[in-house]
Order: sequence, then C-alpha cells, then structure tokens
Amino acid sequence: MSSWRLALVLFVLLLQSCGDKAELNADWLRGTWSGTDNPTYEGWQRESDGSYSAITMSEADALYNKVLHRIKLRQTDNRWTLALTKPEDTDATVYNVTDIQKTGFTATNPTADIAQIEYELITVDVLEITRLRGDGRITTSSFKRLQD
Repeated sequence: MSSWRLALVLFVLLLQSCGDKAELNADWLRGTWSGTDNPTYEGWQRESDGSYSAITMSEADALYNKVLHRIKLRQTDNRWTLALTKPEDTDATVYNVTDIQKTGFTATNPTADIAQIEYELITVDVLEITRLRGDGRITTSSFKRLQD
C-alpha cells in the first residue's frame, strides 16, 4: 500500500476513534430543585447504569403525587440523549445532547415544540433551564437546590 493511502486510512481511523464519545458527568444535577420563578420541582438521581433520571412536578401536583414529566439523560452508542415523557404519552420526546460543558449541556430536537433545552449550573445551588421553542420564543427558569 502506498504511503498516502496508509496515511489516509490512519487518518480515517483516527477520526472514527475520536467520534462523539464526549463524557457527561451530570452529578451536579443530583438532588431536588425548586423553581424560584414558578412553583415547579425537579428531582434528579443517578442510576446504577450511569444514566440520570428525574421527575418534574408542580407545587399543586406534588400534593397529589402527579408527575408532569419523566426525564431520562443517558448515553447510547456513544451519544447522550435527553428523553422527556409526559404521563399521558407513551412515547418520549428525544433530544440529542449537542454540547457538553463541565456544568451544563444543550439538547436539541428541531422537530419538537421545544427545539432546544439547555441546563446550566450557575452556582452550586442555582440551576437555569433555558428552552428555545420552534417559533423562536425563549424561556428561562431558575431553580434553587433544596437541602435533602
């Protein structure tokens, strides 16, 4: 094999090995978060398989143990996804995690009503969740960590 072909093969192999193997350590999400500008709670935990799961409840629904969303953040085939499921839905809305930072991540699904969701830890006890709707509207919710 000529040297340029060998170099090309090695380059392709290197690109494939780099792939989308970004690690996401979202332990900073673990715990219970209370909305500071809305009566919503999110409770996150790390599962034994390394994924993260959460439930979202409103303050009123918490009295009746009614879940607004079930959330799953997991890695499959070297890609991270964020899946949101409403209790009345059988299928989750799945977002691809497109940007991973030390204390945050961005997940996108251009076909969903909410096209992008960004989680960002502002301080150890303050979390912001920003949602970009398909129509361009942006909403940001702030959450304060509750002491467990």
